[in-house]
Amino acid sequence: MFLQGQGFHSIFVNGDRFFGDFYSAGLLHLVIPLKKGKNKFLVRVVRGAFKLKLIRTEETCSINPRDMLFPDLRQDTLIDSYGAVVVLNHTDRVLKNVRLEFGDDEVFEKTEIELNPLLPYALAKPAFPMKQLRQPRGNELNDVGQHSLVITLLHQDGSNNNSTTAVSLALSVRAKGHQYRATKKSEIDGSTQYFAVVPPRNFDPKKSYALYLSLHGAAVEATGQAACYQAKTKAFCIAPTNHRPYGFDWQEWGRLDALETLNLVINQHQIDPRHIYLTGHLMGGRGTWYIGALYPSKSAALGPAAGWITFASYRDVIYGKIDLSNTPFASSDLENDVFGMVENYTHLPIYILHGEKDSNVPATESHKIVAKLEKFHQNFIYHEKTDAGHWFGNESVDWQPMIEFFRRHPNPMSPLSIRFKTPNPSISSTYAWATIHSQITPEELSSIQADAYDEGRSKLKPKILRDCN
Repeated sequence: MFLQGQGFHSIFVNGDRFFGDFYSAGLLHLVIPLKKGKNKFLVRVVRGAFKLKLIRTEETCSINPRDMLFPDLRQDTLIDSYGAVVVLNHTDRVLKNVRLEFGDDEVFEKTEIELNPLLPYALAKPAFPMKQLRQPRGNELNDVGQHSLVITLLHQDGSNNNSTTAVSLALSVRAKGHQYRATKKSEIDGSTQYFAVVPPRNFDPKKSYALYLSLHGAAVEATGQAACYQAKTKAFCIAPTNHRPYGFDWQEWGRLDALETLNLVINQHQIDPRHIYLTGHLMGGRGTWYIGALYPSKSAALGPAAGWITFASYRDVIYGKIDLSNTPFASSDLENDVFGMVENYTHLPIYILHGEKDSNVPATESHKIVAKLEKFHQNFIYHEKTDAGHWFGNESVDWQPMIEFFRRHPNPMSPLSIRFKTPNPSISSTYAWATIHSQITPEELSSIQADAYDEGRSKLKPKILRDCN
């Protein structure tokens, strides 16, 4: 039996817990075991109304048509990337000899992959290569200019339970210069992920360009984030996905996904390393503060918009002040201590944007960090848009004064004076020419003060660390 639904955190079926669709993305398509007679469903609802639907199936396995991932086709290039589909085991036994077939050696090279054995009632999302051989012809496009492909799932176990299912998908074909979706096989976990790209106007592959890495907010897809930007004459706008359509808070794999996407685009195009900028809205604004603090030399400037600063500061706004300082959560959440690492922004120009009447993330969140910056920072702007709420159109992210601020601030690359803190060298260890290799006291912020001189000498003032160079 399939379960489809949205608008709930999780569901218990006869006491067994299954994940839900928190943001009503419409992707949920699960196999659930039912018993004869009465079955009990307990739904944990988080945002009001929810939907549930049960669908009977006779196949041993299938493809989830709601959660397929493919790159856009582009008129100016041939795709050589990856796609992925979710495969579900409908049975109470391990399924072997399950294969996926894709392509017909016409538009795409024919590919066949054998899946790892599928555990009972489990799902997998295997990545498979997509090598485009030629552009689709006019008669191979539908009425809206999309190219249709068929993916076939085959299961053969030598019994009468063999099954073959196929799903059809339509790939958009993007004109030269238009926004597009690209995919990658992530080195984090081998999964297929996507990111959205707004190429520069009149893009010339021989020229060097700036890069704006824009982090999306909660319940916002990377494609939606990128769609808010007008194409720039001298810059790429790149929106990573936080390692799923929505991801969460740009921590852990979200942080790694953002950095992986950044490095991938740098390797694919001629990006000027002195003109890489980090920005984002809501959860992406928080991600800008967070990633900017951990890796201050990766960006020339920061542009957080409507972002909360830390979980603790935002939680206090919603639930009132809660003291977790003496709990295990405090040490495990040390990497979130943006206030403790605020001096890492010393050489980073910052443009902060917030709506005066933001009821989602109150402007007081930005006021907290501004109060810290005012004590030492020499190059930041805080703009609070009068009478504006949480979202005031595309300029909530594509704010032209912020873009102009970016253009005026190239990265000095190697500042002579460094003030740097890290929660853990395995997360962030290097700022420009200084590296922290290990800590004497784990679960505390380690800091380094270093000054370089014209004669090539340097002066270090380390604290709670070992082996720095």
